[in-house]
Amino acid sequence: MHRCESKYIVEVNNVLKATHRKRIQATPFRWCLEVDNALEINCPLLREVLRRWVPQGEYIRVSQHLVGLSVYDVCICLGFSMVGKCVEFDVDVSGIVGSLFEKKPITLRDIINKIKNLVVSDDDVDNACRLYLLLCFTVFYFPRTSRTVTNMPFKVLDNLDNLSDYNWAESVHSFLISALNHGCKVVREKINTRSLNLAGSVVVVQVIIVLRTFIFLMHLHNLLICLTLL
Repeated sequence: MHRCESKYIVEVNNVLKATHRKRIQATPFRWCLEVDNALEINCPLLREVLRRWVPQGEYIRVSQHLVGLSVYDVCICLGFSMVGKCVEFDVDVSGIVGSLFEKKPITLRDIINKIKNLVVSDDDVDNACRLYLLLCFTVFYFPRTSRTVTNMPFKVLDNLDNLSDYNWAESVHSFLISALNHGCKVVREKINTRSLNLAGSVVVVQVIIVLRTFIFLMHLHNLLICLTLL
């Protein structure tokens, strides 16, 4: 029920050379290079989150507690900064990335195949890195439910050296919130819920729930210790 498919990042990580890794490590998305195994997403948990999601306050209702989902949470999970310019999305594939493909629209497999062709040599490191980041956008940061790759920050990838100037945390957060609002509506109105596909970086939701649960259990543990000492 989600499109956060990190297995494709793993597939490409296995073919990158040192030169490509060094270039990617200089961007805000260096963490993706550490993905050696596909991240497991708990689908029943996501469905429960949608059932408990409150769009007006952007939080999850858990019993009497409200678990918020803020830009700061995205920063914690993905290692982004909270400042920078707004990330602009392009409807169609364009910019330098667009020039690398003869046929459009493009698919996820088109991107992967193109990367594998480019990494054979070190002659076109920057373009291989642009496509790698586009892959990460498509399957991890801004995964959509469509089969073709559209509505992505294509032109932003023209200048790899300026990627740190953008507020990626805000963009990922806004995209995810919009997806949760839509998914919540589908679940509550029971509109074809069996084929529900949730867009956005849902791994953020999973990590935040685990962290908040851990913190709660730690507080409970400390409280029980204090009570036993009375």
